[in-house]
Amino acid sequence: MRINMKRSLAITTALAAAASVSVFGTGSVSALPPGTPATPGQNISVNSGTNSTTFSLTLTAPNNGCPGNASVDGFRWGQYLTSASVDAGTLTWTASGPQLPAGAPAGAIAQPLYSTTGSPQIAKTTIGTASPYTISGTSTLNLNTNLAAGLVDGQYKIGFACYKTATGTEKYWETTITVKDTVPTTSLNWVVGTKPAAPVFTADAGFQEITGEITPVTATPAVTGYTVTATPTSPAGPALPPVSIPAGGPYTYSFTGLNNGDVYDIVATATNDAGSTAAAAQAVCMCHGWLAPRPVVAVASGPSPVTVSWTPSTGSPVGGATLVSHTVTFVPVGSAAPIASQTLPAPTNSISVACAVPDSYVVEVVGNYSNGQVTVPGMATFTCVNAQVVVQDITVVRPQGALVLTQRCGVHGSAPAYSNALFGPQFPALTATTDADPTGTAPNILPPAAVGTAPVGDDAAADPNSFGTNPVGPLGQQTAPGAGDVLFNQYPYPVDGNGDSIATYPTNCGITLEQARLITSGPSAGQYFRSTGRIAQLTVVDTRDADAGWTLNGRMGDFFLGGNTAATEKFSGNLLGWVPEVTWDSNPNLDGYDMTVTAGGERLPVASTSAAGLGAQDPANTTLANSLSKANVGAGLGMAVMDARINLLIPVSADAGTYKGVLTFTIV
Repeated sequence: MRINMKRSLAITTALAAAASVSVFGTGSVSALPPGTPATPGQNISVNSGTNSTTFSLTLTAPNNGCPGNASVDGFRWGQYLTSASVDAGTLTWTASGPQLPAGAPAGAIAQPLYSTTGSPQIAKTTIGTASPYTISGTSTLNLNTNLAAGLVDGQYKIGFACYKTATGTEKYWETTITVKDTVPTTSLNWVVGTKPAAPVFTADAGFQEITGEITPVTATPAVTGYTVTATPTSPAGPALPPVSIPAGGPYTYSFTGLNNGDVYDIVATATNDAGSTAAAAQAVCMCHGWLAPRPVVAVASGPSPVTVSWTPSTGSPVGGATLVSHTVTFVPVGSAAPIASQTLPAPTNSISVACAVPDSYVVEVVGNYSNGQVTVPGMATFTCVNAQVVVQDITVVRPQGALVLTQRCGVHGSAPAYSNALFGPQFPALTATTDADPTGTAPNILPPAAVGTAPVGDDAAADPNSFGTNPVGPLGQQTAPGAGDVLFNQYPYPVDGNGDSIATYPTNCGITLEQARLITSGPSAGQYFRSTGRIAQLTVVDTRDADAGWTLNGRMGDFFLGGNTAATEKFSGNLLGWVPEVTWDSNPNLDGYDMTVTAGGERLPVASTSAAGLGAQDPANTTLANSLSKANVGAGLGMAVMDARINLLIPVSADAGTYKGVLTFTIV
């Protein structure tokens, strides 16, 4: 049995050698008509790499098989690399791999692809019992061996081919790659795809300038940018600094400060990861704007007739050319068709126009020279109205603005349920006072409408234990103890008789928290009683000229038994924490200005000695550490409403009784 197998192998080898002599080397045999497209379905595992990068080619069913098999039809399959100029359908195959057809482009190559161990991927057999016979058992590849064989920078195609030694390629798949940055036999880089096509662009000459626009190019890989160069050719000179255009645009360029009358070559290239455009588009531009700068046009809108005037074209004519006239053209705004045009002799620099139809117009003025050259148009826009016009001057005073902080007693926004391990069981959600939360639907959300009760004054002189002051009313009047604010009906923006804002708005709203309950679970169990509530809703109005932004800070004084500041029984304001909320701020206005207010961070109770809690007693400390809310520079004008849930811990070491403290808000 072993002897017969060896004889059979010897016969097959001899037949293959005979076929090689009779067919290959002539380049005349082709199984596919030239130009037959590649079969779809090939995938490559990576999109870029070096000569040593491992990659693989795979085929997607049902386009993953040959039309015949090895044992019956003599089919084999292989993997190839050819120059991009070679039609892979015209390749023939020998025992050494793919062979170029007769008449192949000069310098073109055809090579096998090689496995990472250097084995050529040729003469592979298919599997299966029916067509198409599946290609399987593909190897991992790299370009090390191809580099050693002389691979250079350029565009190539890599892929699979089904072939018979008697007829050549009969089916193929391929992917285009670009090889670049090659160091002979040492290293290279490659990427799937090709360099981008040359971009289409414009080049327009003006007075001492050339401007233009690039048409974006679609390519694989995607274009990363464009470069435009300008080189004077008559007279010759060094190239100007190039203009770089990013892939996302804007796709315009300009070269300024040029010599009027010179000729320039303008070259535009596109670049992607495969490289830059090999043959860039070019444009030779005569900078003919040397005759004169464009006329400067002046026109005022008004009743018919309208006077259009311009500064005449002036310059340094070449060859004795002189300014002979100006052409004035009128085009309705939004139209491309002129409705009137008139050429006036050079000394004239104005024209009176009667408007038959009231409308907005663009007027263009062009200077004409004796040698036939013209200037770039000078342009202006105006509106022509009927002659019967009634004009009224309107005067209005915008009052002085201010930064105003106010509050409404008894008004609270909603607060969601609150859970924190420090406080034990979850605090329930708190409902808002009627109309205290925003109303309406976006984008027309209305501010809270609740009025509440007037803040009251406190007479410290009459009550030595008082936490308030003897406030002075907005107009200088004294408020009696417990009296309501006399200008509360102007909430939230009290003004004086001139309509100017009064920034001092005395408020003193009391807050009564729920009766404290002992914490019986969690890390604070047995250490503290806990209580929760809400601040009285605060409103900030900023109408100052300078949009400087603002910060609303809070400070909590110590809690004293009975509210007596002389009492020795007390505990630290640092045991009060809060969860701030911006309930509403002003919507974007008609021109898009949008007040943007952000809530400060959640504050948890901290140790009495900590400087990071709400009870920190440093008057100069106005940092965001104890901020209720904030508006940045450029986004603080308008009205904003703030709420906050407050949560309090009372040490079990504190004596029983009612404790009072002062929560002070400061806006800066």
